[in-house]
Amino acid sequence: QRVQLLAADGSFIRQFGRTGSKGITAGLFNYPTDVALLPDRSLVVADAYNDRIQVFASDGRFVRKWGGLLAMNISGSRPGWFKTATGVSVGPKGHVFVADFYNNRIQEFTGSGTFLAVLAGKEGGSGRLKLPTDCAVDDAGNVYVVDFGNNRIVKFSPD
Repeated sequence: QRVQLLAADGSFIRQFGRTGSKGITAGLFNYPTDVALLPDRSLVVADAYNDRIQVFASDGRFVRKWGGLLAMNISGSRPGWFKTATGVSVGPKGHVFVADFYNNRIQEFTGSGTFLAVLAGKEGGSGRLKLPTDCAVDDAGNVYVVDFGNNRIVKFSPD
């Protein structure tokens, strides 16, 4: 229930969350699954079972969270809500992309958490996702999705 920041030589720098203790309040986790860095070096954490994203400043301070009602372990399918946020990536514009596992979609947000768009492919189309676990964004803004339920990688172009 923690994320650790280590130096290049493996030495400990700081910890986010609490060892062996899950929680729903700001700064605590319930199964953190992925991390990414915003352009300002803030740490973005996918807090899977709390159905939210949490952001921490480079000095370790909690900054903000988003996802669902109060961003506290309440899932849903509305835009900006999650049903298990399993993966997170930051694109070249500083947008945050989140793999929303049980909603079968990728959601796009500003770095401050404002909802922008859903990437899920067309209903029944070849881009339709099933249980996406993670995503990555290249310098051109292409989003690559680990589409676990369909046993493939899917590419979404920025246009």
